[in-house]
Amino acid sequence: MQIRNVRLDAIVADENNPRQDFGDLDALAASFAGNGGQPWNPPIVVADGSIFRIVDGERRIRAMRSLGEGAPEEVACVVCEGMDERDAAVAMVATDDKRRLTDEEKSRGTQQMLLLGVDDDVIDKAAHLAPGSARRARRGRSVAGDAGDQMTFDRLFAIGEFAEAGDDEAAAAVLDAEDGKWRFVADSRKRLSRNRATARAAIDALAGVGIGLVGERPLDMTHEYTLSPWKNIPKAVESHDWPEGCVAYAEVDDGMVTVYAPSSDAVDAEAEERSIAAQAKADELAAAVESVEAFVYESILSGGPLPNVGRWALDRVWATEGYSAPQFVRRAKEDGRELRMSKMFDYVSGLPLAVVIGNRMPTPAKFGVKALFLGELGGMTTYEHDKAVDWAAVYAAALADGFELDPELQPAVDAYVEWASSDDWKGDGEDGDE
Repeated sequence: MQIRNVRLDAIVADENNPRQDFGDLDALAASFAGNGGQPWNPPIVVADGSIFRIVDGERRIRAMRSLGEGAPEEVACVVCEGMDERDAAVAMVATDDKRRLTDEEKSRGTQQMLLLGVDDDVIDKAAHLAPGSARRARRGRSVAGDAGDQMTFDRLFAIGEFAEAGDDEAAAAVLDAEDGKWRFVADSRKRLSRNRATARAAIDALAGVGIGLVGERPLDMTHEYTLSPWKNIPKAVESHDWPEGCVAYAEVDDGMVTVYAPSSDAVDAEAEERSIAAQAKADELAAAVESVEAFVYESILSGGPLPNVGRWALDRVWATEGYSAPQFVRRAKEDGRELRMSKMFDYVSGLPLAVVIGNRMPTPAKFGVKALFLGELGGMTTYEHDKAVDWAAVYAAALADGFELDPELQPAVDAYVEWASSDDWKGDGEDGDE
């Protein structure tokens, strides 16, 4: 099996194809222009002497023929010697073990396996996908219909993932999005779905401890606690000591549920709003910290190169007295996972990167973060600023190694990094060094 150019006039349709309605062929043909006049997903054909019978892609072939004199003489096809070449399709994608396929190559190869009827679990293993990925992409293709012919595997997966979750509105939004914008639409919908799920979970958990929901923010009460997508909801609700008479106010689409407690004193509504906003930013920064750590951890386990994080880690080791136990070695053991240390880039100056990083990644000083977002810099200490400088350094290294931050967390991170790099970090117009 191979991809090669086949004369358009040598391709014949399968007489057993049940499709009768081929839709808007003119629009489909026009969409090929963005791919050099060829379909994104090459039709699959079986060689039969001097002709090639269509296994998948008759609509794409018809669309090309609809161009008349403007039709190309040849079309790139996946040519099989027989339908038993499903196994060959698996092998082509599985060569990723020997030579890294590009994202486009892997997407195309995985699509071909779907169309050839390869079992979903076989596809997942061959393409190194998470279990269930092929199933979701197949579901997405069924939702997309004819439009799926021109979609990447990742986009079909996103559609199928929403469809499986019962979010038909989100699946339709990704399906209808412009080609260059579907990822943004999918990410936005995922955040909305996550936020709504978090709010529902928080409301249910609070109800379990006797805290009910109110329709408007209670301005005569004082802020007690904010539950957000960045918190462990069950743990937070169970561990907090809730005063009598608390109520909850939910901003469902933002994933925020704020708990208020009765107050015997006059409440400064403006100060309450600032406190809530500052805590939300602190929670977002905490989520970003966890996200960077997860990126480094998963990259180490998968053997992904981390040259910049490696340089940061080594510099940190030489500058640290009392080097402590290896965090990621311990964590991998607890997870029952194996550290891959067979490649040169897994090592930094002869030591495994997981060991070089040591006991833990740098984290912000929690008691100073909220003060920062409240703009109360006067009480900040050198310790808090040094922690910020250390985290900003590993964050910059992770970005250089391919880390991508959730855009929703970016404002909080930008504010923290800017403060870390400021000479006037106490906000008094002078150098902050003590």
